[in-house]
Amino acid sequence: MSPGRKRRGIFRGKSLKTRGEKPRPARQKNAGSVICDDAPPGFGQTEPDKSASEAIVKLAAESWRFIRVFERAISGLDVGKTARYRGSADAFGKRIEESLALAGMRMVNIEGTAFDPGIAAAPLNIEDFEPDDELEVDAMVEPIIMNRGGLVRMGSVILRKKKT
Repeated sequence: MSPGRKRRGIFRGKSLKTRGEKPRPARQKNAGSVICDDAPPGFGQTEPDKSASEAIVKLAAESWRFIRVFERAISGLDVGKTARYRGSADAFGKRIEESLALAGMRMVNIEGTAFDPGIAAAPLNIEDFEPDDELEVDAMVEPIIMNRGGLVRMGSVILRKKKT
């Protein structure tokens, strides 16, 4: 490059203004939300709404179900790997519970308790038993999710005859 010639461009000492281009206004971080014209209705609102709570509940229930499947899958591995993977699953479950707690909700597990028709879970195999059988909850298929006001989502359970 000859000594009298200057380099052009914003990265070589020249600003956009000297090149004849109009400078763009600088963006400020967290200055407000910018919503595109094609954004869905309600996008960008900061107030909590019912759909956000429903999404949290669905995500928590699916995560709970995934953890259960994952634990069944790792049960066939050797002891060293099983312990490590189980620890990861437990940590993930704890994060889900913490997230629910931030939203004012909690998961309830009733495995091993006596079955009462008034519990907040639908029995999937109730037709397999007689009306006078003493039943208990063998396994939860979906968790019960509650908040301070009461039931948010009903769970579902598998029943068995009470062990005596």
